[in-house]
Amino acid sequence: YPLCALAVSDERPALDYDAEMQKYETSRELEQNYVLPDGQVITVGNERFRTVEALFSSSYLGIERNGFHVFLDATIRRCAKEMQSELYGNILLTGGSMMFPGTAARIKKEIAEQDAR
Repeated sequence: YPLCALAVSDERPALDYDAEMQKYETSRELEQNYVLPDGQVITVGNERFRTVEALFSSSYLGIERNGFHVFLDATIRRCAKEMQSELYGNILLTGGSMMFPGTAARIKKEIAEQDAR
């Protein structure tokens, strides 16, 4: 079977993964149909944010690894205390998966939650 990559224009991380999953479980209105090059129609729902979720939590994939935000936070914490607030305020996300809309907000939320622990 030929492999077809589908670029979904509104793929993004969920700010609150569990709440987003709940919305998709209770409503089909959020699903979208896409026509593949061979004419086959597929429906995409919560996959739009579940694929990006692997950056933050790979456990639902069966892989126990820390998310990107954990590594980012740990890296900044290794720096001198007097530099940390400036580093947290100047995180630059570039290219690839980091360019999904909402990624910056999700990383900010995750790091804030880690700091609260």
